[in-house]
Amino acid sequence: MQTYDFTVRFDNEAHSLSAYNGIPPDEVGRILIDLTNALGKGHTFGLSEIRGNCYALKFSTPQLTTYESMKVIHKRVEENDLTGLSGEEKKYVSTLKSVMNKNNVFIDAYGKDKNDFYVKIVAISMPEKPKHYFEISSVYGKITAIGGKTLDGKANIKINEGHFDIEVTPSQEKTLLAHYKRTKLLLTIKKKIDFDSGSILSATLEDYEEVSENDFFKGIKKLSSSYPKGLFSSENDEDLLSIIRNKPEEEQIQD
Repeated sequence: MQTYDFTVRFDNEAHSLSAYNGIPPDEVGRILIDLTNALGKGHTFGLSEIRGNCYALKFSTPQLTTYESMKVIHKRVEENDLTGLSGEEKKYVSTLKSVMNKNNVFIDAYGKDKNDFYVKIVAISMPEKPKHYFEISSVYGKITAIGGKTLDGKANIKINEGHFDIEVTPSQEKTLLAHYKRTKLLLTIKKKIDFDSGSILSATLEDYEEVSENDFFKGIKKLSSSYPKGLFSSENDEDLLSIIRNKPEEEQIQD
């Protein structure tokens, strides 16, 4: 049976690593676990050798796909092309970086023949995780609060009790005053959301329109008859929203 060998070799400028002065066993264990998870299901390989004089970890696999996956991951690490890696792959790369920094070493990664594959990794720059992201959504209800803390400060509105603040422009504030506690509105807002917690950091008003309760619940009633399995059984949410927002032409004529 043909096997494919892949080596991850740690070394330093003085070439002083040895069986008694190398990467600690617990860190080697983390590398093995994280590499296994990075490759994912369907990959079979083993740790076939550890060479102490330069602390090289030699992996062997009967699968060409596993060998090629190892090559791809380490090539991308060398090129610092990490943005498209999976979460498990990034965890493996992060472990390599930790081991390199803690032990002041670099990495040579190569196949059975260095002419077939060889990369030298001297530093790893992990991409920064985004702190937040933006999401466009709709909010339905009446304005229960409007205004700002100072005359020249930013103005905010609240839709229904206990809702988060929505920032509005001075011109929006002026027009929305006429709807305060009176008119049912459908607002399109842009939310700034914390990447880790999912909490809403801020929200701004993009657009709004008047929607009476009568029109809204007519839309809901029509949706209930058209989608007896539930509103969310449809694959096209835009169609559902347009039905809620707009009355049928015949109903508009009757009104």
